Amino acid sequence: MKKISFLLFLFLIFSKTIFANHLISQSSPYLQQHAHNPVNWYPWSKEAFEIAKKENKLIFLSIGYSTCHWCHVMEKESFENKEIAKLLNRDYIAIKVDKEEHLDIDKYYQLIHQIITQRGGGWPLTIILTPNKKPIFAATYIPAKDRYGMKGLETILPYLAKEYKKYPKKLEKIGDEIITIAKKSQNQRFLAQKVDKSIIKKSINELYTRFDKKYGGFGDGVKFPREATLLLLIDIYKLTQNKKALLMLTKTLNAMAKGGIYDQIEGGFFRYSTRRDFLIPHFEKMLYTNGLLIEVYTKAYFLTKNPLYKKIVLETIKEIDKRFKSNKLYFSASDADSSGVEGGYFVYRYNEALKALIKEGFSKKEAKAELINLGFREDGNFEEELNNASLKAKVSPKTILALKKLRQKREYPFIDYKKLTAWNAMYINAKLLASSIEPSFKAEALASLDTLLNLLYKNGLYHQLIKEKVTQKGFLEDYAYLIRALITAYEVSLDTKYLKVADNLYKEAKNKFFIKNSWYFNENEPKIKASIEDSSYPSALGVMFSNGLKLATLKEDLKFYMEVKKELKNFSAFIARNPSFYPTLTNAYLEMLYKDILIQSKKENLASLSPTILTLPYPYTLLLVTTSNSFNLCTIERCFAKVKNQKELFKAIKKYKKELQ
Repeated sequence: MKKISFLLFLFLIFSKTIFANHLISQSSPYLQQHAHNPVNWYPWSKEAFEIAKKENKLIFLSIGYSTCHWCHVMEKESFENKEIAKLLNRDYIAIKVDKEEHLDIDKYYQLIHQIITQRGGGWPLTIILTPNKKPIFAATYIPAKDRYGMKGLETILPYLAKEYKKYPKKLEKIGDEIITIAKKSQNQRFLAQKVDKSIIKKSINELYTRFDKKYGGFGDGVKFPREATLLLLIDIYKLTQNKKALLMLTKTLNAMAKGGIYDQIEGGFFRYSTRRDFLIPHFEKMLYTNGLLIEVYTKAYFLTKNPLYKKIVLETIKEIDKRFKSNKLYFSASDADSSGVEGGYFVYRYNEALKALIKEGFSKKEAKAELINLGFREDGNFEEELNNASLKAKVSPKTILALKKLRQKREYPFIDYKKLTAWNAMYINAKLLASSIEPSFKAEALASLDTLLNLLYKNGLYHQLIKEKVTQKGFLEDYAYLIRALITAYEVSLDTKYLKVADNLYKEAKNKFFIKNSWYFNENEPKIKASIEDSSYPSALGVMFSNGLKLATLKEDLKFYMEVKKELKNFSAFIARNPSFYPTLTNAYLEMLYKDILIQSKKENLASLSPTILTLPYPYTLLLVTTSNSFNLCTIERCFAKVKNQKELFKAIKKYKKELQ
């Protein structure tokens, strides 16, 4: 028996050795997932492109990330398929890229995909290039075989390889034309337009036409949380008390908090809902989704005092800290799949849930009522007669406990152990804000921020930490979100060191990414213009503009302020036309139009005000420690009030806001 086990062990080692490819030494969790595919993968490297040129082979570029469900599907169907691997290895140089590691490469080829296909991209992203890196084909997921009207890799790969051998110059020319279009699209200039406070009304009207009045959220299909839009609605309501803004905000937050997009059993949000009613999610949990939604629900709690929002904040932080926290920083994401089943860890069969509740002490009738309140059906509300929990009515804590116990017997999904600067900064920022709900979060979040600075900010800012080693220089989003977290850290702690680091990082970012009056996302080629569009999370450029306005106000530097204002006005045409399409940029524009209020006072006064800052009746407020015994209220242009206590402070802010209407 021992001999058989030893032989089996040798076979496994030997078989892995056979299929190890050039990804075997890479640190990225995603690349490691593909290191034993029969495809002869290369990482993005000079070596791979040199071999493609030398052997005159097309390049098969595949971009994805470790917790991407459809990336796993394509791997299983195609990249573990020896016949597909044979086609790739014979005619192509195959390159695998982790999009979270190489954000710039992904952003560039998403643009290429959009140009070629005339529609948005996604992951896995599939691009085929000539040996000279000229793009000739783009797609997202591709099946191995032809099906459902889609051509499979078994058809596409030999066809394109044959075409390239017959018409290399023709395909190179097509690739050149696509690159030219990409360059032109990034260099478009638009005439500045006048933008005033009417963009609030226009934003609300645009959003209301897309608002799902039945289920909440926006649109009538797949629904993402749209955090940037929700943050804009919060600020608009604070400025104007617009009832439609509050309706869209609260209906959406209630629907998500009670829906299947929220993990009703353990807490934390899944990445998006596959259905209009928020019932069935895509089961990934992303650090950025949870960080941003903690921020949204924290601000909404102080706006509405809805206890549900407070519950969501506390549960989400507890779950993310439990699953993702490591040495004071946070892993990036957990997979949708568990033991090869999508949502396998999170979903339940009706009978197993029923038995678990009866075991917990419920009668059969009571147990069935509890399951109805969780939206469970005997035939399932998800595929294969499985159920995902949503909150139809109040359930007993004993029910939640019973369903938690069932999960303890299961394997938790894979967690991507990359620690990304931007995503950590988003979460730290949210936890700092949430310290207004739970004071213990303050010390925890500041400890995380200090750790991030110690490990990732040395000789410039780095993008990620993998197994405690820094790799990849920081992108604009890393600077933008970290600066934002540092400004919040100063507001919460009143420690000037955070303000100094924020100021230094802003100057570094300007030196690295601001070239010929344009902001770029990255330093390396191909350079990508920073986008004003919000994608999975708010636009880094929009966040950077807000950072600039805040830092200029805190420094009382009018010249700096006017520079940021000028840069913002370069995008006025977009705001004037469709403000709701660019919520983060629109919010920065409103911040510029209404102006930040700088509250100046001695440290003891501000220390008592800081925990209540989210209750102030104005969205754009900053604290600055001075020697004054009173509270002095100023904008970048003028001081407008001097008051003795917090009650008078609230009145002065309300009066200022009224004068601006």
